[in-house]
Amino acid sequence: WQLLAAVAWEESHFNPRAHSQAGACGVMQLMPQTAYRFGLNDSTMWVGEENIRAGVEYIKFLQDKWSFITNRQEQTKFVLASYNVGPGSIFQARREVREAGGNSYSWTTVSPHVASSYARNYVPRVLKTYRKYLNMSQNCDSIK
Repeated sequence: WQLLAAVAWEESHFNPRAHSQAGACGVMQLMPQTAYRFGLNDSTMWVGEENIRAGVEYIKFLQDKWSFITNRQEQTKFVLASYNVGPGSIFQARREVREAGGNSYSWTTVSPHVASSYARNYVPRVLKTYRKYLNMSQNCDSIK
C-alpha cells in the first residue's frame, strides 16, 4: 500500500479532482483512455475510490507486462516509469539500450534513453516517497 500511496501523492497529492495539462484525471492521474480501459467512465474517474481501484488495476497490468524482469526492485522501476509515460516509451528505451549492447534489464542503464526528463525523474521521486511511507509505517508498528 505504501507504493500505491506514493504514486497517488506524486500524481495528485491525493486530490480526486486533480486534472493535468496532459488530460490525466483524479487521484491516480489516469489518462481518460486508460481510465475507460479499467472500467471508469466520465463521472466515476473523479470518484477517489474508483480512480484508485482503476489505478491499482493498471499497475497490476503493468506488473504483468514487466514480469519478465525478475528482479523485483528493477521491475518496480519499469512499472513506475511505464505508469508515468506509458509502456511504449519504456520499451523503446529498452530497445535502444539492447541495440547498443547494454543491459536493458537495469533501470539505471535504460533511464537515460527515456525521452521525457520528467519520466526519468518520476521513478526516484516516487521511490523516495515510498521509502518515507515505509519508514512511517515501521515507526507506527514499533509504537504498538
